[in-house]
Amino acid sequence: MLIILALMTQLGTGCTSIRARTELPAADWTLYPGVKRDVSDLGDAIEGKLKGPGWIPVVVVPMLVADLPFSTVMDTCALPYDVYRVHQAREMEGQQERSPAHSGGEPD
Repeated sequence: MLIILALMTQLGTGCTSIRARTELPAADWTLYPGVKRDVSDLGDAIEGKLKGPGWIPVVVVPMLVADLPFSTVMDTCALPYDVYRVHQAREMEGQQERSPAHSGGEPD
């Protein structure tokens, strides 16, 4: 049983970083999304907000704790890309705010 748990932990390392990047819409992109997701999921598990049977937190909490350092490393490696995505999303928001279609009027 311990071997299976160790294997599952190793296979899941960095998984939260990947999951956070694939589930975030462009407008909500953030720096260190995997770490933020790990912390959020840990809080949900500790507060009992996870869906499913009562034994789920017993399995999920150790996996999230084990994944946290790997997500930190992966998020740090992806930091230049994340900065680019955050900057790109803000730039697109600024363009939408300046466009006449969003201001309600036609250009003269």
